[in-house]
Amino acid sequence: MSLQSDLSVKEICESKGEQNPETDPGPSDSKKTKPSVFQKKWLKEWPWLSKNELGAMICDYCGQNKMSNSFTGGGCNNFHTSTLSRHAQTSDHQLSLIAKTKSQTTIEASVSNLVSNEELAVKSAIDTVYWLCKENIAIEKYGSLLKLLEKEGCTSVKNLDVGGNATYRSRSLAEDIQEAIANTIMAQIIGDLKDAYCVAILIDENTDISVTGKLTVYVKFVDNDFNVRSHFLGNFDLGEKGADDITQKLLAIFNDLDTDVKQILCFGSDGASVMTRSVNGVAAQLRRSSPFLINIHCVAHRLAICTSQSAAKIDLMQHYKSTLTNLFYYFKGSSVRSSRLARLQELLNQPHSKVREMHDIRWFSFYNVLEAMYKSWNSLVVYFQSTELSKDPKATSLLKSITNFKFAALTWSLMDVIPVITELNLVMQKDSLDVASLKPLVASTVHKLQYLKENDGHYTQEFQSLLTDNNHLYGHELKYNKQQEAAVKSAMTTFLGKLIENLNTIFPSESVTVISSFDVLAFRDLSFVPETNLQSHDKEKLDVLISHYGSHKGDVPALINAGSARQEFDLLKRLLIQQKHPRDKFHELWRINDSCHKDLFPNFLKLACIGLTLPVQTAICERGFSSQNIIKTSHRNKLSEKALRELMTISIEGPPVSTFDARKALEEFKTKKQRRIFQRFSFNM
Repeated sequence: MSLQSDLSVKEICESKGEQNPETDPGPSDSKKTKPSVFQKKWLKEWPWLSKNELGAMICDYCGQNKMSNSFTGGGCNNFHTSTLSRHAQTSDHQLSLIAKTKSQTTIEASVSNLVSNEELAVKSAIDTVYWLCKENIAIEKYGSLLKLLEKEGCTSVKNLDVGGNATYRSRSLAEDIQEAIANTIMAQIIGDLKDAYCVAILIDENTDISVTGKLTVYVKFVDNDFNVRSHFLGNFDLGEKGADDITQKLLAIFNDLDTDVKQILCFGSDGASVMTRSVNGVAAQLRRSSPFLINIHCVAHRLAICTSQSAAKIDLMQHYKSTLTNLFYYFKGSSVRSSRLARLQELLNQPHSKVREMHDIRWFSFYNVLEAMYKSWNSLVVYFQSTELSKDPKATSLLKSITNFKFAALTWSLMDVIPVITELNLVMQKDSLDVASLKPLVASTVHKLQYLKENDGHYTQEFQSLLTDNNHLYGHELKYNKQQEAAVKSAMTTFLGKLIENLNTIFPSESVTVISSFDVLAFRDLSFVPETNLQSHDKEKLDVLISHYGSHKGDVPALINAGSARQEFDLLKRLLIQQKHPRDKFHELWRINDSCHKDLFPNFLKLACIGLTLPVQTAICERGFSSQNIIKTSHRNKLSEKALRELMTISIEGPPVSTFDARKALEEFKTKKQRRIFQRFSFNM
């Protein structure tokens, strides 16, 4: 900025009643006690002051703005502080000072904008990496995706190039960003975990595509707002799959998190012997560090075992499953066969349904296989009948099997039973499942199965109505005799009886354990209890909980006060009846109690935290396996343990791309190491 003055210094000063420093003689000679010399301390007192090559005083501000006064040009030799003070008050100097301030502000604003542009560029890079991780796309595509964004007009990406080799487009840079994002997500989870009263560990082991043993770990806890939360904690390599190795790995994880192992009060697994052995299993070893720990065998796994064991010794059921497997492999090996079947279903105006594969190790895949068979039975028979059987002995055998009365009758009969069990299994895999819901769910399922054992279900009745007197189904003759009909009835009666027996054994209705006693906290039947029985109602279950948590174990003190808990129980029952708090959902009831009555029921709030934390099912670990297998494929089979864990953290725990806020990840990225892009416009103003 350049300022020109139209008035002379003399005229300006005279108009303001000021002395002109060019003509002012300063103090009289008679008053001088020291020679007139330049003093260095003035440079600190007046930042605009400097000396020229002749030793005269000049004003840098006035010189920069091309003012014409005694402190510009040749300079001023009147070395007195009063001369400097008067110059500082002149209009020339004041105008120059204003110009200097404006210029400084403009520079600072420009630097701020430049820094903001650099951060915006890095934020775009973080968003790019996050999108790749959420879409399970290899990080190698980071650089090419940035080129595409730049081509499509994303101007912020251009600011990543800060000169030389610092282009911020390399794979190693993308991996640093990936680490920063994962650390940011995990930091929030760990912070909330440390604030929780207690924690449940949910674990399962598997083998990835590179034949590396993996341990998937989730945690479950109740946060400060009394919300029940489950989170992915990590996916770790396992050298050996023994109980000692798994236990040491878990203890090391919590030690790294700086979390007390005694905080772990619940342990959930698939019930494998390595997890549940009474002496040296993982749960038993963890209990030595956390004596109040409860071990839970996942109810969904138990239900799967219950169903498979019920059918294991029934020959007709095993032969049926074998036929389904043979059908799958017949069509799997030929795209021509699959295409012909699809066209045939279209011509017959039937739903397109592929023959599905049986998976004994997966939970209730049998229902999908069974439903596909039920929908496509007619088209399968037509398909095989249209095949030149003399040239295809496999087709001949399969046609004979599926047109057997026993196969067809069993298909329709199982369509009545398997959906009932599958529905229970799906409910048992919900994250919101709590221990108080188990008993009514199992009781309802047993009641439905008992009805089907004694009565024909909907699909059995449908089969009977479709079957003609001459034993034709959809116009196809079935190989029938009375012994076959009796065999199907006997097999179904045996299967249902064994299924009911196993359900009652695995989920006993009358058994009172520490786990089952937690349903006392739901108070669902409280409204039906007579006033005279209110005090003693559910006292037995409370005693079980007090027995476990109300006395010290080794050097670990009791978690609750037994006497106070009994007093709270009586008061709580009467308060719930009086205030009519909703009791249909376990966690909602205790969220209200925590919000409204925290001081009245401290012991029961602790029990509620434990009850809500119980890992009734570990289906969430199975979903973790699915995420692992989607990320680590045959094309990405060299992913390191660390990289896979970061990718799974982002995939499972990260918010949708549309709501992802990169600011925390940006701060984490900036603190890891000094980067040129953030130092490029660093000034000391």
